[in-house]
Amino acid sequence: MGLLYERYANPNELINRMLKTGRLCDFVKHVVKRKNEEAEKEEDNKLWLAYLSSNSSLTFAAWKNELVNGSQVEQRPQQYNGISNLSMSDAEVKTAYNNAKSILKNFKL
Repeated sequence: MGLLYERYANPNELINRMLKTGRLCDFVKHVVKRKNEEAEKEEDNKLWLAYLSSNSSLTFAAWKNELVNGSQVEQRPQQYNGISNLSMSDAEVKTAYNNAKSILKNFKL
């Protein structure tokens, strides 16, 4: 009931109308869903502020996942010896090279 007093001037009249029209269940679901979305957004905002002050090298999603789930996501450093994170590891280069080679092998002019 406290949720309704935050938003509506006379929630008792509103509830009575919803009961008469048979829409009380839908209305309650809507109010609870809206409140949960607001709480989730507020929690994300607080986590974002904590992330900004943490100076973490992880992305926000990886940092949040590590914090919430306790699992660490493998992530390459953003910059290593002047090479941006767009670069590929040696294993990725070798795999891409072999894939390209097999494609070209079957290509005929």
